[in-house]
Amino acid sequence: MGPRKHISQLTRAKRKNRLRFSQTEIRSELSLSRCDYVCRYTEPRVPQERKIFQSTTVAELIKKSRGMIQLKVKIFNEGGLETMALNSPPGRPSSLSEGKKESLKADMLTHPHELGHGFSNWKGKSVAYHIKQKFHIELSVRQAQRLLHELGFTLQCPKYKFPKADLEKQKEFLNDFKKVWALSEKIA
Repeated sequence: MGPRKHISQLTRAKRKNRLRFSQTEIRSELSLSRCDYVCRYTEPRVPQERKIFQSTTVAELIKKSRGMIQLKVKIFNEGGLETMALNSPPGRPSSLSEGKKESLKADMLTHPHELGHGFSNWKGKSVAYHIKQKFHIELSVRQAQRLLHELGFTLQCPKYKFPKADLEKQKEFLNDFKKVWALSEKIA
């Protein structure tokens, strides 16, 4: 058997489910990203060091899907290393700039009454209203909740207290109720 062919020289069917990896490098570099794995281990190496791994095995080793591994190998084979690097993060850009986010974060640290609002807690709905008033940008309640989480805030609602409640009368009521409950169980 002659020297092994580079992965780009294999037929499409053989390329689909096979990747070449050095077993010792896989164990020592488990912290690499998906792109790094595909790029580093598809380069030609000395034939004695190579082992052929199925894409399923590689996916299990780096805890990614088999489809992702196959996709990255396909992208690498078609366009090389330059096509694998992402130019920008996926998704729509944020409607609030970083400066506006910092301003919003400062506002969230103050009480809503100090900013002239009629509500007392910062929730998704109140944050969306505040952004619309201050920046003239409409966000849904869920988007406002995500933005709060992105800024490092969590929803914490105060527990309602009854100022006129008497703790001694509450305890007395519970004791009476327990007695009545016990009597009703004995009768039934």
